[in-house]
Amino acid sequence: MTYLIKKGFTQEVHVREIEEAITYVRGPDKRTLDNWKRALLKLGFLRLKSFENKLVYRMDLSRTPELLSNEEISQALEDMKQKKLG
Repeated sequence: MTYLIKKGFTQEVHVREIEEAITYVRGPDKRTLDNWKRALLKLGFLRLKSFENKLVYRMDLSRTPELLSNEEISQALEDMKQKKLG
């Protein structure tokens, strides 16, 4: 999740970006990608945006409060808010 947040994703993320994050942290093996995607869904960190579109996921940052308390992540989120407002 840290990797995705640092790349600017805070609400929705495409499956390609999820796979890139998993590859960066755990490796590119297809079984690894499938297992980690399934785990992230099961644990509630991600959920499908809709059943019709299985390529876009919604992120639940409330499941990772330790990330929100991280100074670097908090600053990245604040910067993104400022860009949206400005």
